[in-house]
Amino acid sequence: MYRALSDSDRKKKNDSKVCSQEISQDEFEALLQYHAQGLLDFEIAQILSLDEDTVTAILRGLGMRYF
Repeated sequence: MYRALSDSDRKKKNDSKVCSQEISQDEFEALLQYHAQGLLDFEIAQILSLDEDTVTAILRGLGMRYF
């Protein structure tokens, strides 16, 4: 499982109670494939049942600021 932290989560990173959405290995690999093809957007994320904060955190982790 992977865990994506939103900006607000990062500010509270010392708080052990911070909870963010976990995604499976398959979901993460699908995101990477869509990202590599330039197709990753919120519609794809919704198909994968990911919330907006999680997608934003993942994209930032992949080096994308805006999409």
